[in-house]
Amino acid sequence: MISLLAYATNPTVLANGSLATSDMAAAAFFVASVGCLWKMFHRLSPGTFIYTWLALASLFLSKMSALLIAPMGVALLIIRLMRHRPLVVGWKKGVALDYWLVQAGVLCGTLLLQAVLVIAAIWAFYGFRYSAFHEPLMGNERFYIPWNETLSGSGALGRAIEIPWNETLSGSGALGRAIEFARDHRLLPEA
Repeated sequence: MISLLAYATNPTVLANGSLATSDMAAAAFFVASVGCLWKMFHRLSPGTFIYTWLALASLFLSKMSALLIAPMGVALLIIRLMRHRPLVVGWKKGVALDYWLVQAGVLCGTLLLQAVLVIAAIWAFYGFRYSAFHEPLMGNERFYIPWNETLSGSGALGRAIEIPWNETLSGSGALGRAIEFARDHRLLPEA
């Protein structure tokens, strides 16, 4: 509470409050997601599962850089499994799982289910609509930078920023192929 009070009354934060976009929400949800994952890795109950899902879904809905939670989650899982403590599954007393291989299987399955539910939440927030544009109003609805220019790095962004990652967005790069795969198979809404 003292930290929150100091932060909320900080003149720099107050002066730049209008510039705080999704970064503030993403930071809050990142911390909440890490905490919920850690709690869920120690006690798997319907409550911890739902709180973790809500934190992760909020993180992914607030900022696209939410994918950074994946390596953090893997690191937390490895640390948790190396501690050789039982995993409690269920309400109140629950069932204690002692073998690390069983724990790893249960937690990996839980994370897979979390990923599916987070993707479902993203689709729900976009109204289960793939197209970035709701309804054509004038017939001129299009992206400022077309997909092919975005992936090739030849668009305005690619010309404005001369940094190495432009090369990885090409169709032959791993990131470009992943984006093309997700777009072609409509894994996430286009927006």
